[in-house]
Amino acid sequence: MSANNEDKLIKEIIKLDSYKIKGLGPAVANILYFLHPTLMPPFNTAMVNGFNAVFSDKKKPGSWTDYLHMREVIIKTNEELNPLLSKDLGAISGLLFDVGTGKISLSENWETSLNFEQNKLEKALNKHRIEVEKSTSIYSGILRLVDLASSLRSKQYNFFLVAPDSREKEIIAQLNRPSFRNLECITLRYMLFSKLYENSNSLSTFGDDYKILFKIANEVNTCI
Repeated sequence: MSANNEDKLIKEIIKLDSYKIKGLGPAVANILYFLHPTLMPPFNTAMVNGFNAVFSDKKKPGSWTDYLHMREVIIKTNEELNPLLSKDLGAISGLLFDVGTGKISLSENWETSLNFEQNKLEKALNKHRIEVEKSTSIYSGILRLVDLASSLRSKQYNFFLVAPDSREKEIIAQLNRPSFRNLECITLRYMLFSKLYENSNSLSTFGDDYKILFKIANEVNTCI
């Protein structure tokens, strides 16, 4: 850590890597960034995921070799973007982190971005329920919503089923089952992944409450 130039820092990292000590990567890299913010970027899983999405790469969080290669690309990109970004590598690293967590949406990380927006919506929704069906049974997802509606004993709640576009016909078919149509009235809508993904930024920017979801949701029937 006492090294004061780029070459010495890299040699020390290579030396540390030779010891094959597990679990030191992110902690040591973050200390290096704290001591040398213009030479060494921080390092964590979200940032690596963001790097892979932006640069179409397959770097691994626990690899010092990958870290050093990432560092070269990050520094080069940061220099190309000057003066838009600070010489401090924290700015560009923050951008990669936001991509990695899904806060910034790219075509390469749409599933992560979708999960990020879904989590934000679920936390923001008060008295409302979203059921996400990606690989499980649509029938079981609807059944869970119906069970929840029955237990709440109130018509003021709105329920949303979120599923892949390829399962839209299955949703409609299941909702036409007699076992669902004979139930008391509840408000149920479904949203497709593509709609949620395409409108995620607008939902975050302009949505004041859950009612913004009505714009992209399909209302099946208020009495299913």
